[in-house]
Amino acid sequence: MSEVPRVLDRWELLAFLGEGTLGSVYLVADELRGGRRFALKLVQPERLAGVDPAEVDATFEQWLELRHPHVVETLEIARIPDLGAIAVAMTWLPGDTLFACAAGDRFDPLARWGAQACAGLAFLHRRGILHGSLKPENVRVADPEPADGIAGDPGAARAVLLDPALAP
Repeated sequence: MSEVPRVLDRWELLAFLGEGTLGSVYLVADELRGGRRFALKLVQPERLAGVDPAEVDATFEQWLELRHPHVVETLEIARIPDLGAIAVAMTWLPGDTLFACAAGDRFDPLARWGAQACAGLAFLHRRGILHGSLKPENVRVADPEPADGIAGDPGAARAVLLDPALAP
């Protein structure tokens, strides 16, 4: 039986979710948090070429302080010395991207989700943060939290901005 890949001996890699502006994003289970699932972005050093390391650190510290219902929550930043990468643990939001919802049968609430994404964007801008990669693929329509094991109301889904980027 092969061993499951891990990051820093604590995050078990469950699935590849996609490629973002700064690196690859994975669904992981965190052993230190009882197996809770997170989205983990592995920021590759070559993606930060030409950016002042102090600016990178300051930006990541700022991400940790961002709290808004329409901006993904960054929970932890960790350096991975042997890879030269930075791990960014974010809240995992089950659901589809705004792009997928627009292509499917969930068309009615698009205006509301767009307004929610704009509210998240305005929140970032008031803090001097440029998203850097705003597109329908970077807006997650998060499924509502189920209550007592009963699936939530699809009309209660909310849009959340993903992947705030480092502005050059």
